[in-house]
Amino acid sequence: MRWFHDLASGFTKDLRLHASRVDVFSDWQGLDLKVEERDHFVGRAKRLDMHEDDGRLTGFEFGRRSTKTIAGRIYDKTVDIQRTGKHWWTEKWGSAYDPSRPVMRVEFEFGRQGLTEFGVDTAKDALERAADLYLTATTDWLSQRVPTADETRSRWPVSEAWRIVQRPSFAENAVGLQRIREQSSTASLRRILPALIGYVVLFAALADADSLDEAALRLIAAIRDDEIMRGVSFEDRVERRRLKLRLA
Repeated sequence: MRWFHDLASGFTKDLRLHASRVDVFSDWQGLDLKVEERDHFVGRAKRLDMHEDDGRLTGFEFGRRSTKTIAGRIYDKTVDIQRTGKHWWTEKWGSAYDPSRPVMRVEFEFGRQGLTEFGVDTAKDALERAADLYLTATTDWLSQRVPTADETRSRWPVSEAWRIVQRPSFAENAVGLQRIREQSSTASLRRILPALIGYVVLFAALADADSLDEAALRLIAAIRDDEIMRGVSFEDRVERRRLKLRLA
C-alpha cells in the first residue's frame, strides 16, 4: 500500500486509497463440521449453503457475497489445496500442521458496504482493523452454539470450539467494532435531532398541542392514520429501515 501510494503520489494530488473488500480468516485443525449440526450456527446471515466433495461435507457458506456487506465460509482448506494446487499453504502453517488431519478455514469477506458500516474507509483503516473485523464477524455476525431447551437459539451458549476460533493469534488483542457502529449511530442521531425536534414543534403548533405529552399523543394518532392510508404498519417500516442499516 505504501509503495503504491508513493508511486501514485508523484502524478496525482490528494491521493486517498479506499478499501473495497477485505478478507479475514483463520485456519484450524480439530474443528469438525457435521451436517446435522448446521442449525448450531447462529448469526445474521439469512442464507446457509452446504458444500460436498465426493459425498463428504467440506464446508458451509453463510450469506451472499452479492450484498457487498459480509459473507462467511467455513471449509476444508486441505481439499481446496488439492483442487487448486496451492501446496505452499502447508509451508505457511509450518510445524503446527499435522498432515494426517484436515485444516478448516474460517473466513469472512467484508464488501465495501460492510466496511463502511463498521467505519472502515481507507486501506490503512482496513489493515489496522482487520483483527477487529474478524472478532466482530465471529461474535456479532456468526457463532456456533450448544443447543439447549431454550427455543431462542441466540440464547444458546457459545461452543468451546468457537470460543477458540474467536481468538486466533492475530486477534488476541482485538476489541471488535460494535462500539464504532454504536458511535456512528449516535452521531447520526445527533445530526437529525435538531431537525426532528423542529418538526415536532411545528407539528405541535399546527395540531394545537400545548405540551410535549399532548403533541406526542396527537403525533401517534397521525401516524396510525398514515398506517391505514399506506397499508403498512409503522413497526414494519421501522424494521425495514433497520434492516437497511444492519448487515445482511
